Amino acid sequence: MDKKLFWFEALKGGTLIGLVRSAFALLQQSLQSADHSQAASIIGILSVVTMVLLVYALCRKVASYADPTQGFSYGKGMSFVFAMMIFTGVITGLYSAIVNNFFMSDLIYDQINEAMAIYEGSFPDEHIDIMYNFMTKSMTNPFVLIATNTFANLLLGGFIGLFVCSLTIRRPDIFDATPAEESKPADNENNE
Repeated sequence: MDKKLFWFEALKGGTLIGLVRSAFALLQQSLQSADHSQAASIIGILSVVTMVLLVYALCRKVASYADPTQGFSYGKGMSFVFAMMIFTGVITGLYSAIVNNFFMSDLIYDQINEAMAIYEGSFPDEHIDIMYNFMTKSMTNPFVLIATNTFANLLLGGFIGLFVCSLTIRRPDIFDATPAEESKPADNENNE
């Protein structure tokens, strides 16, 4: 498979998954703020199920582009999943940065204050101030949020990929006479 096609499909897939996960996160946060925690939990489960289905569909799509004589190995599938999760992490990190800094900043500071109330009796005051500053910066800094979301999505995507990639493997067909150019998508599909 062409590297350009690989990264283009990873970008498209990762962006799609990131936008869907961000939409689910927005809905989940809205339900939690309205004290509908059971519905928010169901939305969280639906988010993960949707992610599994999207990873499966996108891996299967990319596997169909692979040269039949080369096949689509488990390692190529995992590489594709990790590439998608990088882009997913960037999208969800940007979503978190925008929401935490502009729309739900009061809620973020309330959560930090609640966490600090737990630690007040355990640590000296100067450590509490350091922890408060660290938590505030980590919850509002876009670079930290993008990095942590990317890492979290790589872990989750890797776990999902362990199972999904076993279903999307294409064994090499050494007797296939189809040229590699015919198995690739048309050029007009790549430009969409």
